[in-house]
Amino acid sequence: MKRIWVASGDQGDATGEQLQYMPQLDGLRALAVLFVIYSHYVPKQYHGMVEWGVLGVQLFFVLSGFLITGILLKVRDGVDSVASRRFALKGFYARRFLRIFPLYYVVVFAVTIFGIHLARETFWYNVTYSSNIYYFLKQEWTGPCVPFWSLAMEEQFYCVWPWIILYVPPKYLMRVVVMIAAWAVVARIIVNVIRPDLQLVVFFPLAACDALGGGALLAMTAARVNQRKAAVLICSLFGVLLWSLTHCITLGERWGALWSGLTHTAIVMICIGVVGYLAGGGPSILPRLLSKPFIVGIGVISYGLYVMHNFAFILAFKIMSWAGVAQLWESSLWARLMGSLTLLLLMASASWFFFEKPINRLKMYFPYMKSRG
Repeated sequence: MKRIWVASGDQGDATGEQLQYMPQLDGLRALAVLFVIYSHYVPKQYHGMVEWGVLGVQLFFVLSGFLITGILLKVRDGVDSVASRRFALKGFYARRFLRIFPLYYVVVFAVTIFGIHLARETFWYNVTYSSNIYYFLKQEWTGPCVPFWSLAMEEQFYCVWPWIILYVPPKYLMRVVVMIAAWAVVARIIVNVIRPDLQLVVFFPLAACDALGGGALLAMTAARVNQRKAAVLICSLFGVLLWSLTHCITLGERWGALWSGLTHTAIVMICIGVVGYLAGGGPSILPRLLSKPFIVGIGVISYGLYVMHNFAFILAFKIMSWAGVAQLWESSLWARLMGSLTLLLLMASASWFFFEKPINRLKMYFPYMKSRG
């Protein structure tokens, strides 16, 4: 029987039968969001050679492609007419709306009303989930609203992906997904060669399709255990090798942008390997560690953590200033970290239990398939 993996936001009787919940995937979400927070809260001199924010975002992308594709494949197995496909699409978009839109728009409108840096300038891009296009055109990556770019990329993915999974004939689906994933790598290479000055090519629409498509391919090869294990191993080893080479070898100005751009591809491959390894289950130490309740809990509230982390940092500074300890904020990295993280955890926890979770329960009214009998 085909296994369909879900994480906390997708649990339930979505397709007519109980889906398999894998807590280690929520644990991986926790790691991903902590990597992003670390990249924004901690000065770059403490980052080492790792691009923590890029690593965290690509883990999110691979996870999204993996989980969403797994659910859609199960839905496809249960639909048998044009009408049932339309019903499934309505269910998909209603469920995505309930999970993603409410908190996002509350935050977008709040930071715009309070005039947070660049929030008003990017407002229309934010509300239309196109902020990645704004940053690509501007070639500037600054301000607390920057994390919205990855949410825009995911929404653009959601606009087309269900149609591909549900409507492309099964015998062509694997080839189509491989072509889409390869397109992202090729497109980045072409842009790097033609316009090496465009440093933010990863914000270009569809530029994340290698991560999202790679996650999808993991879901599509679920039944081919040995084949997928080999692919996961090859992806991981090649990714680590490519990442090492891009950091050890420096090319001239002409090919420097292309060569450094391959670091992104290497990180994607490593993330595909990690997600594939964890989704394989088993009693190994990493899945067990990521399944610990505290880590899973962080993963459950990871969406709120991601959306609000930059604004919690700003608010923590305001609170410490009001409390008369602004000097401590300026002089102590630990004070900034502890103050910001404590406030962020409180905000994200409150958001999950009192706002997101109640809204999430409404998903039961939007199944993917009509009940039978």
